[in-house]
Amino acid sequence: METGKKYYLLNDVVPLYALHPGGTLLEVLRERKIKHKDFAHSIGMQPSHLSALINGKRNITPAIADKLEKGLGISATFWNNLQKLYELDLQRIKERDKLNYEGRGRR
Repeated sequence: METGKKYYLLNDVVPLYALHPGGTLLEVLRERKIKHKDFAHSIGMQPSHLSALINGKRNITPAIADKLEKGLGISATFWNNLQKLYELDLQRIKERDKLNYEGRGRR
């Protein structure tokens, strides 16, 4: 067996792109017709930080997940899991792209 190669099981799907959890937060706020600025203030967060989170420029930390749970009634575990899945998808995409790049050079 070759060393250094990573093999995936057939059910390990590598997505085309990773979905940041901020997109889910945006959808929840839209669905509930909650204004971003009002929500940010209600959970003790700067509106600019909430905007960065929604736009995928800031990650959900455990502390932010707790604030989201208190503000929306959606468990912190849910938000933390979304963040971890996002990070896992980013890693898998990076590995896939690296394998594809290396594979092209060997032909």
